Amino acid sequence: MGVINRKTVVLPKIYKPFMKKLQKVTFLFFLLLISCKNDKPDLFFDKEHEKMHQEDEKISEAFTNFENLLNKLYIESEKNPDKVLRKVDSLLIVNKNEKDKYISQIKPNINRSLHSFKAELFYKIGKYKESINELNTEDNKTGDAAIAYAANYVKLKDFKSANHLSTALVLVMATIMRSEIIMKA
Repeated sequence: MGVINRKTVVLPKIYKPFMKKLQKVTFLFFLLLISCKNDKPDLFFDKEHEKMHQEDEKISEAFTNFENLLNKLYIESEKNPDKVLRKVDSLLIVNKNEKDKYISQIKPNINRSLHSFKAELFYKIGKYKESINELNTEDNKTGDAAIAYAANYVKLKDFKSANHLSTALVLVMATIMRSEIIMKA
């Protein structure tokens, strides 16, 4: 066993290699801790985050451009709905074949909007069955779509179908109103 001196502790020879390894491991652990401390911002994360924002802005810009085009078509449809129908058909084909990285991410929204607009145009010119066919491109039969279906069926004097849809719409509206009342409480 080691002799204890007031100034130093003398360990048996068997502990010396262990202590040297322990010192090395402690030193390496200390270096690891110091090197992990990162005072600088993570430039890779910042660049990726900025890149995501730029892509979001490009997608938003593409959708805004589409909305502006749709607004122009709405205005033009007041005077010439048949011509606008042909333009909408062309836009549906272009949207289907679109390969642009950003526009491709909003293709379903564009498609839905164009079909809804086309259904509205058919209704406006009195082609109610065609309007219903356009509405059938989506599975959604609630909200605005339900109102559009019901309006077309009323024009076709198919009151049973219109009543069925309006009953479903009333149930949806009642559910929404009930949930709003619960949320306020």
